[in-house]
Amino acid sequence: MPQVSIGVPVYNGEKYLAEALDSLLAQSFDDFEIVISDNASTDRTSEICRYYQNKDARIRWFRSEQNCGAAWNFNRAFELSSAPLIKWAACDDLHEPRFLECCVGALRNDPGVVLSHTYIKMIDASGQALRHRGDCFVDGAGKPVPPQDRKHIAEALEPEMRFRDVLTHVWWCDQSFGVMRRDAFLKTARHGNYWGADKILMAELALLGRFHQVPERLFAKRVHDGCSVGKKLDELEDHIDVGPAPKSYHVMMFKDYIRLATTADISPRQRLHCLSSVARETFQVRPWRRMLHTLMFRGLDRYVAPLLGRR
Repeated sequence: MPQVSIGVPVYNGEKYLAEALDSLLAQSFDDFEIVISDNASTDRTSEICRYYQNKDARIRWFRSEQNCGAAWNFNRAFELSSAPLIKWAACDDLHEPRFLECCVGALRNDPGVVLSHTYIKMIDASGQALRHRGDCFVDGAGKPVPPQDRKHIAEALEPEMRFRDVLTHVWWCDQSFGVMRRDAFLKTARHGNYWGADKILMAELALLGRFHQVPERLFAKRVHDGCSVGKKLDELEDHIDVGPAPKSYHVMMFKDYIRLATTADISPRQRLHCLSSVARETFQVRPWRRMLHTLMFRGLDRYVAPLLGRR
Protein backbone atom coordinates (compact mmCIF):
# COMPACT_ATOMS: atom_id res chain seq x y z
CA MET A 1 0.00 0.00 0.00
CA PRO A 2 1.37 3.44 -0.88
CA GLN A 3 1.65 6.06 1.85
CA VAL A 4 -0.33 8.70 -0.07
CA SER A 5 -3.34 8.46 -2.36
CA ILE A 6 -3.82 11.41 -4.71
CA GLY A 7 -7.39 11.69 -5.96
CA VAL A 8 -7.76 13.55 -9.26
CA PRO A 9 -11.43 14.28 -10.04
CA VAL A 10 -11.78 15.40 -13.65
CA TYR A 11 -14.42 16.36 -16.17
CA ASN A 12 -13.38 17.51 -19.63
CA GLY A 13 -9.91 18.42 -18.44
CA GLU A 14 -7.95 17.80 -21.63
CA LYS A 15 -6.44 21.29 -21.69
CA TYR A 16 -4.45 21.07 -18.45
CA LEU A 17 -4.66 17.44 -17.25
CA ALA A 18 -1.36 16.24 -18.71
CA GLU A 19 0.54 19.16 -17.18
CA ALA A 20 -1.12 18.56 -13.80
CA LEU A 21 -0.24 14.85 -13.85
CA ASP A 22 3.35 15.59 -14.88
CA SER A 23 3.76 17.88 -11.87
CA LEU A 24 2.54 15.08 -9.58
CA LEU A 25 4.76 12.43 -11.15
CA ALA A 26 7.76 14.75 -10.65
CA GLN A 27 7.37 14.76 -6.84
CA SER A 28 10.52 14.08 -4.80
CA PHE A 29 8.38 11.93 -2.47
CA ASP A 30 7.37 9.06 -4.73
CA ASP A 31 5.51 6.58 -2.49
CA PHE A 32 2.04 7.47 -3.76
CA GLU A 33 -0.73 6.39 -6.08
CA ILE A 34 -2.82 8.60 -8.35
CA VAL A 35 -6.50 7.73 -8.63
CA ILE A 36 -8.19 9.52 -11.52
CA SER A 37 -11.98 9.70 -11.29
CA ASP A 38 -13.27 10.65 -14.74
CA ASN A 39 -16.81 12.04 -14.52
CA ALA A 40 -17.99 10.91 -17.98
CA SER A 41 -15.78 13.35 -19.90
CA THR A 42 -16.65 13.98 -23.53
CA ASP A 43 -13.32 15.41 -24.73
CA ARG A 44 -9.87 13.81 -24.92
CA THR A 45 -9.65 13.26 -21.17
CA SER A 46 -10.09 9.48 -21.51
CA GLU A 47 -7.31 9.27 -24.06
CA ILE A 48 -4.95 11.22 -21.80
CA CYS A 49 -5.85 9.11 -18.76
CA ARG A 50 -5.30 5.86 -20.66
CA TYR A 51 -1.88 7.08 -21.83
CA TYR A 52 -0.73 8.00 -18.31
CA GLN A 53 -2.10 4.80 -16.81
CA ASN A 54 0.02 2.80 -19.25
CA LYS A 55 2.98 5.08 -18.63
CA ASP A 56 3.16 4.77 -14.82
CA ALA A 57 1.95 1.86 -12.67
CA ARG A 58 1.10 4.24 -9.83
CA ILE A 59 -1.78 5.69 -11.86
CA ARG A 60 -5.25 4.11 -11.84
CA TRP A 61 -8.07 5.48 -13.96
CA PHE A 62 -11.79 5.00 -13.35
CA ARG A 63 -14.45 6.37 -15.67
CA SER A 64 -18.10 6.98 -14.78
CA GLU A 65 -20.73 6.34 -17.41
CA GLN A 66 -22.66 9.49 -16.48
CA ASN A 67 -21.84 12.89 -15.00
CA CYS A 68 -22.83 12.81 -11.34
CA GLY A 69 -21.54 16.26 -10.35
CA ALA A 70 -18.26 17.55 -8.95
CA ALA A 71 -19.03 16.82 -5.28
CA TRP A 72 -19.77 13.17 -6.04
CA ASN A 73 -16.62 12.93 -8.12
CA PHE A 74 -14.40 14.40 -5.40
CA ASN A 75 -15.74 11.91 -2.85
CA ARG A 76 -15.45 9.03 -5.32
CA ALA A 77 -11.77 9.78 -5.87
CA PHE A 78 -11.15 9.01 -2.19
CA GLU A 79 -13.48 6.03 -2.06
CA LEU A 80 -11.37 4.39 -4.76
CA SER A 81 -8.13 4.92 -2.81
CA SER A 82 -6.74 3.25 0.30
CA ALA A 83 -3.57 4.97 1.58
CA PRO A 84 -3.42 6.36 5.15
CA LEU A 85 -2.73 9.85 3.77
CA ILE A 86 -4.96 11.33 1.07
CA LYS A 87 -4.97 14.38 -1.14
CA TRP A 88 -7.12 15.95 -3.82
CA ALA A 89 -5.47 17.39 -6.91
CA ALA A 90 -7.47 19.46 -9.39
CA CYS A 91 -6.89 18.68 -13.05
CA ASP A 92 -5.71 22.24 -13.79
CA ASP A 93 -3.50 23.06 -10.78
CA LEU A 94 0.25 22.49 -10.43
CA HIS A 95 2.54 21.27 -7.65
CA GLU A 96 6.21 21.96 -7.10
CA PRO A 97 8.39 18.82 -6.74
CA ARG A 98 8.74 19.19 -2.94
CA PHE A 99 5.02 19.58 -2.21
CA LEU A 100 4.37 16.01 -1.01
CA GLU A 101 7.73 15.75 0.74
CA CYS A 102 7.04 18.81 2.88
CA CYS A 103 3.38 18.06 3.62
CA VAL A 104 3.94 14.40 4.48
CA GLY A 105 6.91 15.35 6.66
CA ALA A 106 4.75 17.75 8.69
CA LEU A 107 2.14 15.03 9.29
CA ARG A 108 4.80 12.54 10.33
CA ASN A 109 6.36 14.96 12.78
CA ASP A 110 3.14 15.93 14.58
CA PRO A 111 0.29 13.44 15.18
CA GLY A 112 -1.99 16.33 16.19
CA VAL A 113 -1.96 17.69 12.64
CA VAL A 114 -4.80 16.37 10.45
CA LEU A 115 -4.06 18.45 7.33
CA SER A 116 -0.86 19.87 5.92
CA HIS A 117 -0.76 22.39 3.07
CA THR A 118 1.56 25.05 1.68
CA TYR A 119 1.58 28.67 0.67
CA ILE A 120 0.01 29.15 -2.75
CA LYS A 121 0.60 31.18 -5.84
CA MET A 122 -2.01 32.13 -8.42
CA ILE A 123 -1.27 31.49 -12.08
CA ASP A 124 -3.14 32.26 -15.29
CA ALA A 125 -4.16 29.93 -18.12
CA SER A 126 -0.61 29.90 -19.54
CA GLY A 127 1.00 29.22 -16.14
CA GLN A 128 2.26 32.77 -15.56
CA ALA A 129 1.98 34.19 -12.04
CA LEU A 130 -0.84 36.70 -11.51
CA ARG A 131 0.16 40.18 -10.41
CA HIS A 132 -1.15 41.93 -7.31
CA ARG A 133 -3.36 45.00 -7.09
CA GLY A 134 -3.92 45.96 -3.46
CA ASP A 135 -5.27 42.93 -1.60
CA CYS A 136 -6.37 41.12 -4.78
CA PHE A 137 -4.79 39.30 -7.65
CA VAL A 138 -5.50 40.49 -11.19
CA ASP A 139 -5.91 38.16 -14.14
CA GLY A 140 -4.61 38.78 -17.66
CA ALA A 141 -7.69 40.81 -18.62
CA GLY A 142 -7.30 43.10 -15.61
CA LYS A 143 -10.21 41.48 -13.75
CA PRO A 144 -9.71 41.37 -9.97
CA VAL A 145 -9.54 37.93 -8.38
CA PRO A 146 -10.40 37.47 -4.66
CA PRO A 147 -7.34 37.34 -2.38
CA GLN A 148 -5.77 34.02 -1.55
CA ASP A 149 -6.42 32.44 1.82
CA ARG A 150 -4.64 33.94 4.77
CA LYS A 151 -1.63 32.14 6.13
CA HIS A 152 -1.57 29.82 9.15
CA ILE A 153 -5.25 28.98 9.44
CA ALA A 154 -6.53 26.58 12.12
CA GLU A 155 -3.18 25.98 13.81
CA ALA A 156 -4.38 26.77 17.37
CA LEU A 157 -4.61 24.08 20.05
CA GLU A 158 -8.23 24.95 20.86
CA PRO A 159 -10.78 23.44 18.43
CA GLU A 160 -13.19 26.37 18.77
CA MET A 161 -10.44 28.77 17.68
CA ARG A 162 -9.63 26.61 14.65
CA PHE A 163 -13.35 26.49 13.77
CA ARG A 164 -13.53 30.30 13.97
CA ASP A 165 -10.44 30.60 11.77
CA VAL A 166 -12.11 28.66 8.96
CA LEU A 167 -15.35 30.64 9.20
CA THR A 168 -13.58 33.99 9.24
CA HIS A 169 -10.47 33.69 7.09
CA VAL A 170 -10.91 30.95 4.49
CA TRP A 171 -11.75 32.18 0.97
CA TRP A 172 -10.65 29.73 -1.71
CA CYS A 173 -10.48 26.60 0.48
CA ASP A 174 -7.07 25.82 -0.97
CA GLN A 175 -6.37 23.97 2.26
CA SER A 176 -8.61 21.22 0.87
CA PHE A 177 -5.87 20.45 -1.66
CA GLY A 178 -3.36 19.70 1.08
CA VAL A 179 -2.52 16.25 2.46
CA MET A 180 -5.01 14.85 4.99
CA ARG A 181 -5.13 11.90 7.33
CA ARG A 182 -7.62 9.35 6.06
CA ASP A 183 -8.86 8.44 9.54
CA ALA A 184 -9.76 12.09 10.19
CA PHE A 185 -11.44 12.48 6.80
CA LEU A 186 -13.55 9.37 7.42
CA LYS A 187 -15.01 11.06 10.52
CA THR A 188 -16.43 13.89 8.40
CA ALA A 189 -19.59 14.05 6.29
CA ARG A 190 -17.38 14.22 3.14
CA HIS A 191 -17.75 16.94 0.50
CA GLY A 192 -21.35 18.17 0.44
CA ASN A 193 -23.32 18.53 -2.80
CA TYR A 194 -23.68 22.31 -2.83
CA TRP A 195 -21.38 25.22 -3.57
CA GLY A 196 -19.37 26.20 -0.47
CA ALA A 197 -19.46 22.73 1.07
CA ASP A 198 -15.65 22.46 0.87
CA LYS A 199 -15.51 25.16 3.55
CA ILE A 200 -17.82 23.06 5.73
CA LEU A 201 -15.44 20.13 5.29
CA MET A 202 -12.49 22.31 6.32
CA ALA A 203 -14.40 23.48 9.41
CA GLU A 204 -15.19 19.87 10.32
CA LEU A 205 -11.56 18.83 9.95
CA ALA A 206 -10.46 21.83 12.01
CA LEU A 207 -12.60 20.56 14.89
CA LEU A 208 -10.80 17.21 14.67
CA GLY A 209 -7.23 18.50 14.66
CA ARG A 210 -4.77 21.19 13.70
CA PHE A 211 -3.72 22.35 10.24
CA HIS A 212 -0.10 22.98 9.31
CA GLN A 213 1.04 25.36 6.61
CA VAL A 214 4.45 24.82 5.04
CA PRO A 215 6.00 28.31 4.55
CA GLU A 216 6.88 27.76 0.89
CA ARG A 217 4.86 28.43 -2.28
CA LEU A 218 4.64 24.85 -3.53
CA PHE A 219 1.06 24.86 -4.87
CA ALA A 220 -0.12 26.82 -7.91
CA LYS A 221 -3.83 27.61 -8.25
CA ARG A 222 -4.75 28.19 -11.89
CA VAL A 223 -7.28 30.90 -12.78
CA HIS A 224 -8.80 30.54 -16.24
CA ASP A 225 -12.09 30.88 -18.08
CA GLY A 226 -13.27 27.37 -17.24
CA CYS A 227 -12.59 27.45 -13.50
CA SER A 228 -15.16 28.18 -10.79
CA VAL A 229 -14.01 31.80 -10.39
CA GLY A 230 -15.64 32.76 -13.66
CA LYS A 231 -18.90 30.85 -13.18
CA LYS A 232 -22.24 32.30 -12.10
CA LEU A 233 -23.98 30.91 -9.03
CA ASP A 234 -26.46 28.78 -10.98
CA GLU A 235 -23.57 27.38 -13.05
CA LEU A 236 -21.65 26.59 -9.86
CA GLU A 237 -24.63 24.78 -8.38
CA ASP A 238 -25.04 22.69 -11.54
CA HIS A 239 -21.29 22.00 -11.51
CA ILE A 240 -21.31 20.74 -7.92
CA ASP A 241 -24.57 18.77 -8.08
CA VAL A 242 -26.37 17.69 -11.24
CA GLY A 243 -29.56 16.86 -9.33
CA PRO A 244 -32.83 18.58 -10.34
CA ALA A 245 -33.48 20.55 -7.14
CA PRO A 246 -31.52 23.83 -6.79
CA LYS A 247 -30.20 24.55 -3.32
CA SER A 248 -29.73 27.80 -1.43
CA TYR A 249 -26.10 27.39 -0.42
CA HIS A 250 -26.34 30.08 2.28
CA VAL A 251 -29.04 28.11 4.08
CA MET A 252 -27.20 24.82 3.59
CA MET A 253 -23.96 26.25 4.97
CA PHE A 254 -25.75 27.81 7.95
CA LYS A 255 -27.43 24.50 8.82
CA ASP A 256 -24.16 22.57 8.49
CA TYR A 257 -22.24 25.06 10.64
CA ILE A 258 -24.88 24.68 13.34
CA ARG A 259 -24.69 20.89 13.00
CA LEU A 260 -20.92 20.95 13.46
CA ALA A 261 -21.06 23.33 16.41
CA THR A 262 -23.66 21.27 18.26
CA THR A 263 -22.42 17.73 17.54
CA ALA A 264 -18.62 18.07 17.73
CA ASP A 265 -16.84 16.10 20.46
CA ILE A 266 -15.91 19.20 22.43
CA SER A 267 -16.95 20.77 25.73
CA PRO A 268 -20.20 22.75 26.18
CA ARG A 269 -18.18 25.94 26.54
CA GLN A 270 -16.40 25.24 23.27
CA ARG A 271 -19.72 24.49 21.54
CA LEU A 272 -21.06 27.83 22.72
CA HIS A 273 -17.97 29.54 21.36
CA CYS A 274 -18.48 27.83 17.98
CA LEU A 275 -22.14 28.88 17.89
CA SER A 276 -21.18 32.48 18.63
CA SER A 277 -18.71 32.34 15.72
CA VAL A 278 -21.51 31.12 13.43
CA ALA A 279 -23.80 33.92 14.61
CA ARG A 280 -21.13 36.57 14.14
CA GLU A 281 -20.25 35.34 10.64
CA THR A 282 -23.92 35.12 9.67
CA PHE A 283 -24.61 38.74 10.52
CA GLN A 284 -21.45 39.91 8.75
CA VAL A 285 -22.07 38.20 5.40
CA ARG A 286 -24.59 40.20 3.35
CA PRO A 287 -26.75 37.37 1.91
CA TRP A 288 -27.05 35.70 5.31
CA ARG A 289 -27.84 39.04 6.96
CA ARG A 290 -30.53 39.72 4.38
CA MET A 291 -32.02 36.23 4.93
CA LEU A 292 -32.19 36.66 8.71
CA HIS A 293 -33.56 40.17 8.33
CA THR A 294 -36.39 38.83 6.15
CA LEU A 295 -37.16 35.98 8.56
CA MET A 296 -37.15 38.33 11.53
CA PHE A 297 -39.61 40.78 10.00
CA ARG A 298 -41.86 37.99 8.79
CA GLY A 299 -42.00 36.84 12.39
CA LEU A 300 -42.77 40.33 13.64
CA ASP A 301 -45.50 40.73 11.09
CA ARG A 302 -47.02 37.40 12.04
CA TYR A 303 -46.96 37.70 15.82
CA VAL A 304 -46.76 41.41 16.65
CA ALA A 305 -49.16 42.89 14.09
CA PRO A 306 -52.26 41.12 15.58
CA LEU A 307 -51.40 42.59 18.98
CA LEU A 308 -51.46 46.06 17.43
CA GLY A 309 -54.85 45.44 15.85
CA ARG A 310 -53.49 45.24 12.30
CA ARG A 311 -54.58 42.65 9.78
